[in-house]
Amino acid sequence: MATTTEYVDERKEGRVTTQPLTVEHIRIGCTRSFGDARAALESRVQALDLDHVVPFMKKGDMAGARAELERQASPTGLTIVYTVEQGVALSVEHGSPRPSVAYGIGNLLVATSMMKHNLAAGLYAPIRVVLYGADDGTAVIEYDRPSSTFALFGDMRIDVVAKQLDMTLKNMLMDIGN
Repeated sequence: MATTTEYVDERKEGRVTTQPLTVEHIRIGCTRSFGDARAALESRVQALDLDHVVPFMKKGDMAGARAELERQASPTGLTIVYTVEQGVALSVEHGSPRPSVAYGIGNLLVATSMMKHNLAAGLYAPIRVVLYGADDGTAVIEYDRPSSTFALFGDMRIDVVAKQLDMTLKNMLMDIGN
C-alpha cells in the first residue's frame, strides 16, 4: 500500500492528503477505421437515458428503476454515461476536426455498489475511454484498467467489482477493435 502524505495549510486550516497511484494503461490497436469502431461501440453500448429511470424513482419504485438501468446496460453490462467530442475541439488548434471521442463508460448500478463502500470511488466511475483515429487509418482505444485505479481505496469489496469491470470492459473493447 502506498504511503499517504498529509499537508496542513495553516492559512485555511484545511487538510490535503496525497497518495501516489500506479495506473495500468491499456492501448488497443484496432483493425477497424475510427468511423467503424465508433459505430460498433455505439451500436453495442447504449447511451444512459436517465429520463427513463427518474420516473420510477419519483414514484419510489426502486425495483423499476433498477430494472430499467439493467435493461439499458444490456447486453454488455455497460452504458455510455457521457460523450465528449474531443476531435471537434481540436479544430481550434488544428483548423479542422480530428477523429477523436472520449466516453465515460460504466454501469450506474456497478458504480453505486462500489460507492456505497467509499464515495470517493465515484472519482473513477464511469471509466474514461478514448477512441481516436491513427495515422494509418485504423482506430485506437485507450483507457486505464479499472482495478488499477480503484486499488487506491484498498477495499477488497471495491477490488472485486473493479476486477469484474476489467474483464467486461476489455472483452467489449477488444471485440469493438476487431
